[in-house]
Amino acid sequence: MTSPDFKPVAVLASKKYKPVALKVKPLLGDLPDKFRIVRDIKGDPLKDIPLLSTSPPEYVPAGRYTQERKAKIDENHPEGFLWPEERKLMHHFMTIQEQAFAWDDTESGHFREDFFPPIDIPIVPHTPWVLKNIPIPPGIYEEVCRIIKSKIDAGVYEPSNSSYRSRWFCVIKKDGKSLRLVHSLEPLNAVTIAHSGIPPATDELSEHFAGRACGGCLDLYVGYDERDIAVGSRDYTTFQTPFGSMRLVKLPMGWTNSVPIFHEDVTHILREEIPHVTRPYIDDVPVRGPKTRYETEDGGFETIPENPGIRRFVWEHMQNMNRVVQRMKYCGGTFSGPKTFLCVEEMTVVGHLCTYEGRKIEPDRAGVISRWGPCQHLTDVRAFLGTCGVCRKFIKDYSKIAEPLVKLTRLNVPFEWDVEQQRAMNKLKEAVVTSPAIRPIDLTSKAEVGLCVDTSYKAVGFYIYQVDEKDPTKRYYVRFGSITMNEREARFSQPKRELYGLLRALKACQYWLIGIRNLVVETDAQYIKGMLSNPGMGPNATINRWIEDILMFHFTLRHVKGSTFPADGLSRRDPQPGDEIHPDLKDYELEDHGPLKFEVAEGTSTLPKEIDEFKNEIDSRGGYMYTLATSVDDFAVELNCYDFSVFSIIRYDKILSGSYHI
Repeated sequence: MTSPDFKPVAVLASKKYKPVALKVKPLLGDLPDKFRIVRDIKGDPLKDIPLLSTSPPEYVPAGRYTQERKAKIDENHPEGFLWPEERKLMHHFMTIQEQAFAWDDTESGHFREDFFPPIDIPIVPHTPWVLKNIPIPPGIYEEVCRIIKSKIDAGVYEPSNSSYRSRWFCVIKKDGKSLRLVHSLEPLNAVTIAHSGIPPATDELSEHFAGRACGGCLDLYVGYDERDIAVGSRDYTTFQTPFGSMRLVKLPMGWTNSVPIFHEDVTHILREEIPHVTRPYIDDVPVRGPKTRYETEDGGFETIPENPGIRRFVWEHMQNMNRVVQRMKYCGGTFSGPKTFLCVEEMTVVGHLCTYEGRKIEPDRAGVISRWGPCQHLTDVRAFLGTCGVCRKFIKDYSKIAEPLVKLTRLNVPFEWDVEQQRAMNKLKEAVVTSPAIRPIDLTSKAEVGLCVDTSYKAVGFYIYQVDEKDPTKRYYVRFGSITMNEREARFSQPKRELYGLLRALKACQYWLIGIRNLVVETDAQYIKGMLSNPGMGPNATINRWIEDILMFHFTLRHVKGSTFPADGLSRRDPQPGDEIHPDLKDYELEDHGPLKFEVAEGTSTLPKEIDEFKNEIDSRGGYMYTLATSVDDFAVELNCYDFSVFSIIRYDKILSGSYHI
């Protein structure tokens, strides 16, 4: 099959690392008093708060707030919204509160131990575990030793002589060369009494910050070590190193209770500012501005008496911001300097764009449908109809509206795109976007929430839905999305592409999926199930990291036959002007994940391959993740697969003419 030309890319496979074992869910039960989390902030955090000047001075580099860092804050606050005197106020604030912001790891804060004592890990009676690590490959041995030494020097590791031994392994960081040590704490999670923290409802949270005169957003720079582990609990984290057995001193994010404890630490610190000023979401601290901009009858704004260059609503907002930052600084925490937005016209809160006019979806829930341009060929028509079809139960006269498009898919009907077809397409787009089927997730409902994912060489197509609680046959749709594959990603082998597509979809939807305990991921799991169930078979650190990140989400994997899969249309959609640009993958730490749940959708007869069968039939060369195809039409050679061999002889021009449906 002929397809877009791609330049060959040379790929060097990394060494193999055995990834972390599948994590398991913690235990639910009564928590003994000795394990209660203690938070005791003494004194008045605002006693020594630095005061903002109504006549802010010109910026002068001082301490942490250097000229380079000032430029970053300016970049985060484009010209046009803040007046010149207000920009001076902003930099004045950053100067007097410089210790509250960290710009690199050396400046990162740590919650005061007299306010936040070390954590005792609550466990049930158990047998100590002794898990053997794989040997450290010679090629990275010295680098691993250097990393371990640095953590010992920083007080993150300390010697241990316990009978416990947990696994650890290395993954490559995003820079493609640095190593990160990952601790596998699944055995500990299995005997831990869970702290069942539930994040705030995202829809309600974003609504809280909409319709405000301005806003700000702060991101905590804490890392994995905001609190210490109590001495009596550190033995559970013991692991073997070239320097002898070591144990963790700091609270690791891989432990199941770390995220809810951290979230509640932050809300405790800022409790006096909740809910009128802020409502934290784990490590994000949005700050909302006043209800009004105090507009005057002549079209201007009220200003403060001491300075006509500072509007009243900006001054009030910066006073709120000053208190929030001071409370965090008093307790030892720091906010990320590069991610700081102090006073902006609009801001994104858990995926929603909050403006003075109200709340907007970012991007709009059905943007990939509303931006869909005229269909260029039959495959495009089928993709569009397949995507819109998920809402047909909610669209009156759907069949009548879609008839001019459906007619093009019939046998021996030539492809002609005319006014009639474009009119039908426009009506369908409007009907879908305004459909009652498009609505937010009801977090109070126990109904199933689903993420449907399909990946082709063009794009990753996905959508989120929620089943109607009263009528399980009815689905409501939360958002649709499509992530275009770049030139290199398009040439991934099929198994690698499916795994990568699932990861991208989960990352793109994480704001909506975090906290969902009844999540089902629907996809053609022909290859994915074997990889997720057997992460130890991953051939390199990159794949290990992908699998680990996917399994951070709690979900049941549901196998759906690809040819009947609605998300298939979104993965065949061409990029359109105005489409959302999805950022590169970033590490996102969440609480533990359990062993992979799996089920087969009704009507699906072909089952996913077991890992041994997968290796023998699909990966006879023993390197299914290592290489890239030289183009998107040579997967038959790369995979040695009968199905693809047949598919590869289909000419692209026949596909365009409608002879085949992909």
